[in-house]
Amino acid sequence: MKIVRKSKVYKMRIEGFTRKRARRWLRAVRMDNAYDNGISQKDKNWAHQHGFTSSIVRRYGINDSNVDQFISLYDYLYLYPINDIFRKWLKDRVTTRSVLKPFHDYLPKQYFHMYFRDGEPMIIRLLDCPEGYSDDYDGLLQLLRDKGRLAFARTSGCTQDVLKYEDGKYFFNDEEFSEKDLVAYINEIINGRIRVVMEYLEEDLLPSGMEVNSNVLRLIVYNKYADNPKIGQAYFKILGPNEVDEVIEEDDDLSEFERRIRKIRVVEKTEDPDEKQGKGGKTASNDSEEPQTEIVETVIEYHNYYAPVNLEDGTFDGANYVNDDGLIDIVHEDQYGREIKGQIPHWDEMNELIEKIGKFIPQIEIMSIDVIITPDGFKLLDFTDHPLYPQSVGFNKEMTEYLQMKVAQKRAEFVSKDVKKETIGKRVNNSFWSRMAKTFSPPGMRPLIYKWWYITVQDDLLSKNGIPLHKKLWAYRRGFLSYRIPQYGITEKNYKQFISDYDYRYIRHINNKYRIWLEDKLTVKYICSDYGQFFPAYYYHFSVRNGEKRVIPLMDLPDYCDNTPESVLTLVQHVGQLACKPQRGSQGQGFYKLSYHDGKYFLNHEEATPEQILEILTDEHSQYFVTEYIQQHHDIDKIYSGAVNTMRIITFMKDGKTQEIGNAYMRFGSQKTGAVDNMGAGGMFAQIDMDTGRFHNGKIITENSILPCANHPDTGEPIEGYIPNWDLIKQGLKDLNACMPQLEYLGFDVAVTEDGMKLPEINRAPGYPKIETFNRPTIDYLLYKLEKKMEKQNITKTKK
Repeated sequence: MKIVRKSKVYKMRIEGFTRKRARRWLRAVRMDNAYDNGISQKDKNWAHQHGFTSSIVRRYGINDSNVDQFISLYDYLYLYPINDIFRKWLKDRVTTRSVLKPFHDYLPKQYFHMYFRDGEPMIIRLLDCPEGYSDDYDGLLQLLRDKGRLAFARTSGCTQDVLKYEDGKYFFNDEEFSEKDLVAYINEIINGRIRVVMEYLEEDLLPSGMEVNSNVLRLIVYNKYADNPKIGQAYFKILGPNEVDEVIEEDDDLSEFERRIRKIRVVEKTEDPDEKQGKGGKTASNDSEEPQTEIVETVIEYHNYYAPVNLEDGTFDGANYVNDDGLIDIVHEDQYGREIKGQIPHWDEMNELIEKIGKFIPQIEIMSIDVIITPDGFKLLDFTDHPLYPQSVGFNKEMTEYLQMKVAQKRAEFVSKDVKKETIGKRVNNSFWSRMAKTFSPPGMRPLIYKWWYITVQDDLLSKNGIPLHKKLWAYRRGFLSYRIPQYGITEKNYKQFISDYDYRYIRHINNKYRIWLEDKLTVKYICSDYGQFFPAYYYHFSVRNGEKRVIPLMDLPDYCDNTPESVLTLVQHVGQLACKPQRGSQGQGFYKLSYHDGKYFLNHEEATPEQILEILTDEHSQYFVTEYIQQHHDIDKIYSGAVNTMRIITFMKDGKTQEIGNAYMRFGSQKTGAVDNMGAGGMFAQIDMDTGRFHNGKIITENSILPCANHPDTGEPIEGYIPNWDLIKQGLKDLNACMPQLEYLGFDVAVTEDGMKLPEINRAPGYPKIETFNRPTIDYLLYKLEKKMEKQNITKTKK
């Protein structure tokens, strides 16, 4: 059966499914077949063939005549991911809060980020943490004492626990803890998990006066062409109670789960007065007798009511709910006869807010937002990049038509034999290297990294770098590429004092999951928006949206420009130079310098027509960011002006809090590299002294050899001097590290400007430099990280 399931998943992935969504569909079918819900197997098979589970078919009365009016669960799972790489903005609470800084008043306050690093608990102060609270348990507990209640939440999803301080006692949910035991219990939870300590939100009553345990307004928002974000569907999810009283013994021991879902109330009960009445009509008396007390357990059976909301005015009138008989439609009263009817407070304000958020992050095409109504307004509690399939309310006509269009587009993309062939090739290649890594490398090695090791060893073996074969084989057995031997002076006696190429790749990734912030250039611009002066201005994102090339304006676009392709030409006429960077890419691949002077346009210093420029930007297969072209300091420009010459500066935080600058080197472009400073394509580098900022000892790679290069080959200028603004640059990097304390090992690409610096890129996993050497502090840090990973994997020696 396992082989059959794997083959089904494989086939679905070739058609365009992700592995997780393919498995989810197959699991839904298995569970549907196993569940006896009174539906025949024949009808279940019909449902599955059309992409539904049998319960959904029964709820909505789906049949051959109307099946095209619905979006099936199969097709909806198939669509994932809709939001491309930008879905990460909504998959994590801390990321969402960092991206949506301008809307912080509408988001729950986040105080602390908690997880384990290198076997020790890490507590990081977040954006909303008030001053005066330290980044440790003392600070956390003090905040709890001051606030009374805090939410202790996962970074994604709606699961939240409650930390409470009341009458001098600590509680986790409803269980009492001593201070010491509470700390130990939290450590147990975050060991291997990530949690965020947040504001505890007090929910308001429903507009109709219904007192419920939870009331969440779910908004499904879509932005079809990146220029008109709007609410496509909305419904109130109401957790309605149905109470049943049961008498229990006073000393019964309830489990933690039972305590969380039950309400316990104590009632005083006395004997019937008539029974206590004595002879002669007098009431018998016993002054010493206490009233009899029993504990009554209120067992709460929950119904999730789903009340569709009118998008015009925010009203709702009636709700659906699901029981064993299917969908109950429509219910206008709950079990107590209370009316399910009302209007969402602040509805117009919500619509205005959603439009602003959608225009602020236009890369997001679809999302759901869970809104909590509070006594003084509302809060956007949770964001989801792929809204849950609404099995009770279904998708309305507008959303169904939109989603069906998306399904048709994706199927058209994957129907191509070339696309299927490419997909199969990737799957086979990844599977092969996964098996190779499991067989020949220690636990924890990433398959694609093992592939890198194999390929680079092959290239190094065939290179003519003057190192004899026996020395190369000696280096490979110890994890080094052969040119490291002369670069570091590696011998049999000292090689363990250096981080090898193999081990450097083995410890990847040093940074935790928040390395996703640096996977593209736009995300880091949002995350570090408080230090926007260190980043180039972002003007446009040329993207493909639903079969149309869209020009999406970004946060720094001047008012005199609109969102047409031709506006890029207007913009470059005003500013003189622009950078055109591919959405994905590294080492300068696909980069264009767009400039305008003397009435002419230029791409990478070669004259170009407006048609040629627009053809590149509007190509249906390319996606570009158009940004400010960095104007480097005149002292650097004098050495070579044809490219933005940058420094690579390595920083790390061994204790997770204190920044150290490891090593740095200056890079220069040349006529061979074009508009970038890629050393592997004919560029140069110079060593930098960290204390003084002096750069010197220039070198160049020529025909697999590293040669001295005291003067730039194109300009003749000496490759030496002092980095301008050096102290300001070091302080700026320190501030940026503090802005992203979740990340401990970074490679900053720094361009020196007249008044400071600009960062074309921050690397989440900086490569092992081919020319420059890691200095001793950096090597010691990397060896420490290697040791910690080996401890985690329970190994004592890394395989080679």
